[in-house]
Amino acid sequence: MSRSFIVSLLVFCLATTAIGRLAVRRVSHVLNARGVTSQSTLIAGCNEEARTLARTLRRRPWMGFEVCGFVDVGHTGQDSIDGLPVMGGIDGIQAIVRQHGIGSIVVAGSAVGAGTLQQLDTALTDTQVTVRVSPGLPNLGAARVIVEPVDGMALFSLRRQRFSRRQRVLKRALDVTIASGLLVVSLPAMAVVAVLVKVTSPGPVLFRQRRVGAGGRTFTIYKFRTMVDGAERQLSTLQAHNEADGILFKMRRDPRVTPVGRVLRRLAADELPQLINVLMGDMSMVGPRPALPEETARYDERWRDRLRVKPGLTGLWQVNGRHDLGFDDYVRYDLFYVTNWSLTLDLYILAKTLPALISARGSY
Repeated sequence: MSRSFIVSLLVFCLATTAIGRLAVRRVSHVLNARGVTSQSTLIAGCNEEARTLARTLRRRPWMGFEVCGFVDVGHTGQDSIDGLPVMGGIDGIQAIVRQHGIGSIVVAGSAVGAGTLQQLDTALTDTQVTVRVSPGLPNLGAARVIVEPVDGMALFSLRRQRFSRRQRVLKRALDVTIASGLLVVSLPAMAVVAVLVKVTSPGPVLFRQRRVGAGGRTFTIYKFRTMVDGAERQLSTLQAHNEADGILFKMRRDPRVTPVGRVLRRLAADELPQLINVLMGDMSMVGPRPALPEETARYDERWRDRLRVKPGLTGLWQVNGRHDLGFDDYVRYDLFYVTNWSLTLDLYILAKTLPALISARGSY
């Protein structure tokens, strides 16, 4: 056989295999999202971790978990959580499974002990229900976990993640390279946006605001102005219409947003000047959401971990829902990123950013 034939065959097989896998995955996601192949799912536990699991699975129906409710494993006496019913306790789990056609149970590890988990597993022995257990450790990435068998027991071994000097240099090099290239490519578009902002509403082209960066150091963030001039002074009059939880302010139909600004926000084009922040070293291409000083003033010790790294132009919060997320999810994604950072994770987030921007999910 000729070498060209072997090379051509290799390229053809790699391409068709990749395309085939992507197509199968896409079809599977569509069928799951429409409820055709999704599993009716219960969350075992009624604590904060259980709420987070339910919230995440409901926000991602394409994963195939249709959350029906909760199982009370700690006798909390709650009737409902976040609009979902608490269907009963461990003692009646078999009846609950049969009555509602449950195919999967996700256990919040921090809500159950070893005895309760064993009781749950024993009660479901004669069923076809799949049991999945969260380890109960917040912000733990799967890549950091190794399961080691020790004398009939399964132990979790956790890889320690630290920012070495070499990793910081590589991350900075990646930031400068990508930001420089994007800035050069986007200059014509930025010039057009600047003209549109200037001629459609009075006020400056750029919006400047103080944000908190790595180590709690404040810096000035740059964006194209998407609201009327002096919008921050009007915030107090709109607090009654706040649609966000926690300490953020969000409003889908914010009257302060200009018509051009609404389009810029949908395309995330208003954030292009932040490439300058990246080149100046105040921000990174990927990182936690840039926080306001009044937000960080209310952080507890756990939340302050997100200030260990530079805030990002994009991040897990950007590719997982953006403004549709609640404050707890913002913090959770940021802490997960800080705890599990790697260059591979940065490249993954950058690759997911463009599809997230095109879908415009959570942008307003």
